[in-house]
Amino acid sequence: MGAGAAAGLVWLGSYPRPQPHARPEPAAANPLPEKPRTASGIAQVFAQPPAPEPADYERLVIVADLENIVRERSPAPERAHEIAEAIYRHARRYGLDPYLVLAVAEVESGLDPFAVSVAGARGLMQVMP
Repeated sequence: MGAGAAAGLVWLGSYPRPQPHARPEPAAANPLPEKPRTASGIAQVFAQPPAPEPADYERLVIVADLENIVRERSPAPERAHEIAEAIYRHARRYGLDPYLVLAVAEVESGLDPFAVSVAGARGLMQVMP
């Protein structure tokens, strides 16, 4: 062993050894809720809370963004706000992303609210009557 290695071992040996720390007491576990005994109790356990409504400012921001996109791409830009509001409202109603609904409407009708296909499909989403 070289002189440098020996000096390193002496240097490491000069530090005090760390003292073992006292282990903290385990936190008391939260007691489990009582087992449901009725069908309604079981239904409550598995019931999902309703999806929270987005804040009003979020709706305003998304609708404004959708409106700008519709105004640029629709043959009926004067109806951009009405179309954007309808897309947002129906997307949220069915739990869909408003931008996905907008994309489908653009592909299906070119964002023309008065579009009629050769098969008779009508409107933004080309719904068959």
